[in-house]
Amino acid sequence: MEYQGRRDPVGLAFVRKTEDEIRFLDRSQQYFVSFVDMVNSTEIASRNLGPDGVRKYYSLFINAIASVARESGAKIIKNAGDCIILYFPQTANTMDHIALKRSLDCCLDICDAHIAINSLAKQEGLPPINYRVSADYGSVELAKSKTSSEYDLIGPTMNLCSKINGIAKSNSLVVGSDLHEIITNSPPVKSSHLYRFEQIGEYSVGLKCAYPVFSVTRRHEPVINSEPMRRDSDQNARYRVMIVDDEPDVLMTLVTMLGSARAIDVESFTDSLEALRQFLAKNSGYYNLVVADIRMPKLNGIQLTRILKSLDHELHILLVTAHDIVEEVSSMLPEVERSSIIRKPLSQEAFLSKVNLAMAR
Repeated sequence: MEYQGRRDPVGLAFVRKTEDEIRFLDRSQQYFVSFVDMVNSTEIASRNLGPDGVRKYYSLFINAIASVARESGAKIIKNAGDCIILYFPQTANTMDHIALKRSLDCCLDICDAHIAINSLAKQEGLPPINYRVSADYGSVELAKSKTSSEYDLIGPTMNLCSKINGIAKSNSLVVGSDLHEIITNSPPVKSSHLYRFEQIGEYSVGLKCAYPVFSVTRRHEPVINSEPMRRDSDQNARYRVMIVDDEPDVLMTLVTMLGSARAIDVESFTDSLEALRQFLAKNSGYYNLVVADIRMPKLNGIQLTRILKSLDHELHILLVTAHDIVEEVSSMLPEVERSSIIRKPLSQEAFLSKVNLAMAR
């Protein structure tokens, strides 16, 4: 075919053949979207990591972030090099305030996960992994290519979320003005006072008014008594026990069992990352014993044990499992005695015996 007196260098026949490579839905959609972008990964990965080290480095980041994201119902659109792009399908309705709050918590959980990720990176002999998280809300266009079973999200909302990512500090979250307005007017967020929003910058979008960008952090309740508990022979001392299990029924059973014991204060968590945050908020030595399930999302009992023991070498830990994996766990955690790995279901007598033995040590 001729194009301005010469043959079209591309060829309209070729264009016609490829015009259906990508198809858009005939309607726009609104979603809570997020970008998780590694910091200085190109420079770090080129520091003599070698092919195997590079694979481990990126695999650890991508798999860990994807695991936390999917636990909250997020869908991974794609990973572009060292950036993971995700969205939350349940946020299509801005009146679903619980979904919005859960999505915000997911982004903050991703930020908090850097502690666990870097603990694992250290064990693998890998460099530290840091990343920035950005999120926004707005209209997107959904498109699908012939070779993909998942929709891609395209449009100004995605572009803005990508651009504001560079404003975030390492391992922290920033949100765009549109999401900030929606989320701060959401009753579960507005009434909880659990979050702190602070405008830290703006992004120019070529309009008279720049686009404000806000940092988001969790507000931690003040610690009434953060003095570390003395580990001595004081018979009047109260023991502090943390129990972590993602199954509420099992957690309640363990808490009830310990509730009958005097001189024991119990704190319980179904979320292992939240348990880790609370542990970090206390001074070293605050907890005497941690009881943790092995199979948990986000941060399993083995990962949690490694991190907690690195923070407090004297801490006693009991690991609970419904499976016959004592040998496997013992080989992975030589610092944990075999007698500290216990099987479900537990009788109250057996459980208290294990707790008392750990306390005596």
